[in-house]
Amino acid sequence: MQQHIDLKIVEKPEDAPNYNRDTFVRGLQIHQMVIVRRGTQGGRPTVDLCLRSQDGSEEFTTIVTTALLAQVAGIYRVCNEGEAGKADALDGLPAHMVRVFLELEELQEKVSALDRFISHSGFFANLEEDNPDEAVRLRRQLGLMVDYCDVLKKRLEAAKKGKNG
Repeated sequence: MQQHIDLKIVEKPEDAPNYNRDTFVRGLQIHQMVIVRRGTQGGRPTVDLCLRSQDGSEEFTTIVTTALLAQVAGIYRVCNEGEAGKADALDGLPAHMVRVFLELEELQEKVSALDRFISHSGFFANLEEDNPDEAVRLRRQLGLMVDYCDVLKKRLEAAKKGKNG
């Protein structure tokens, strides 16, 4: 069962390994995708990709964890946003650090949303009057989230310098 994969990001198909070469296997198609609700020993879902050769003579199945697919979706989102610097930052990172990168991306979005809510929301202004303890908790949550972002950034910086890979 495949749980992680080496990552390589290229700009164009011709930059990808084995494209336009005789050794590239062509003609395999995904003919079915099966979601197995409790596919791992721990009871987590898996995705079985059933592949078939173009002439139907051979069939293969690969089992992928949903965690890996979520990671691929996150990488795709980063690449699709068009920010080359972010996508380039992923290239060559070990799989566990790619997860850290994606976690940081998601966390930064949440920090921005909570900061906007606190800074620009009439609802939050009312909350400060009606329930000041909750307002304090939300501000504390924002501070902790910012601290967590800082830790993730430092881990990524260390990984890029070869100190944590």
